[in-house]
Amino acid sequence: PILRQAGSSSLRFALEVRHRSLLTREVTDLLKEHNVALAATDYVSVPRQFTITADFAYVRLIGKHNSYPEYHAPQVDRVQDLMLWTESIQAGLPRVTATHIFCSNDYEGFGPSTCNKLKTILGLPISEPPPDPQGSLF
Repeated sequence: PILRQAGSSSLRFALEVRHRSLLTREVTDLLKEHNVALAATDYVSVPRQFTITADFAYVRLIGKHNSYPEYHAPQVDRVQDLMLWTESIQAGLPRVTATHIFCSNDYEGFGPSTCNKLKTILGLPISEPPPDPQGSLF
């Protein structure tokens, strides 16, 4: 109820768990009760899982932070991992209205390339990344 009071009824909420002790039945039941998505993550300290707890799904392909010295081109190929994610995403499609996927630069070295690779696997049109890489925010 507090989340719904915070904004419009069209807002969606997701919870990203970064400690395995929170991956319990009690937490997933609470998220289901409030239609909050449990973010499915590919993060080093949390086991990979795709558990639907809301009417939408949220996937974060993160990887290990600061894995690469620069982030302007793919530096590893994780297509096998992306295929596993695709299987989970496609299996969950009948139970959700949308699936939102975030691809971090730390996943393969260049987030836009990872997005396009995943879109290709899913049979979706790809987008060309901007010609100039984003500068540092710090």
